[in-house]
Amino acid sequence: MSASDQNTVLTPSSTFPFTTDIYDGVTVRTSKLASLSNFIKDLKSSLETWKSNEIHAVWFYINKESSEVVPILIANGFEFHHAKSGDLVMLKCLRGDESCNIPLYSHHNVGVGAIVADENGRILAVKEKHRKDDHWKLPGGYVEPGEELTDAVKREVFEETGIETEFVHFVGFRHAHKYLYGNSDLYFVAYLRPLSMETKICSKELQELKWMDIEEYVKSPIVHENNKYFIRKYMECVAASSGLAAERIPMRNKVNTIYALGDVKKSGA
Repeated sequence: MSASDQNTVLTPSSTFPFTTDIYDGVTVRTSKLASLSNFIKDLKSSLETWKSNEIHAVWFYINKESSEVVPILIANGFEFHHAKSGDLVMLKCLRGDESCNIPLYSHHNVGVGAIVADENGRILAVKEKHRKDDHWKLPGGYVEPGEELTDAVKREVFEETGIETEFVHFVGFRHAHKYLYGNSDLYFVAYLRPLSMETKICSKELQELKWMDIEEYVKSPIVHENNKYFIRKYMECVAASSGLAAERIPMRNKVNTIYALGDVKKSGA
């Protein structure tokens, strides 16, 4: 169940206005309060109404202007679920004899890396500016909210190196745990074809970049084994003209991007 799976129709309650979702949940979005005593009274009345209507769970979105309600919600059995810029989200399950069965908030970071390979068997290697260790890595970074993986990897390469690229296919991905913010981490590595060769280093992020022969890269003592593995897999993909290609698939009122193994000899996006 997710607080985002909500109807757009505003449904009036006896006190608080709320929206409903397909999981028998309700969502309340707070605004500046005229009176805390009225909020306490309205909360009690609303909870009684929702319980009698067999509502499964209640989500409260609390902004900075109404943060004084947080202790009141805690006293009434609400738990912290997640926080984002501008909102704290609290949750209360109303069916005490059942498991609430509500998923945890997002717990994975998503990053991308690029094997930018030219026709001469060279790849683009970079050294980050603020790392303590001396390490040649692949250009890349984190995916922004709502951003396609293919767009993210091309954007990161351009921002770091000044090189425009086209997406060919993904080589693979790494799944690991206990990374940034204690989250698990997904790292997708793509093969990109350069559309230009002149580099322009991002001095805020990188201390060095260069075109490096693939053999030099995989034999370098300052390249992590993960990246060496991805390079070997990239070479296997090239030899087999195969990889994880992107295809846009319509689904209901939106379009999904599916990445699947296929012939990528003529691909590019």
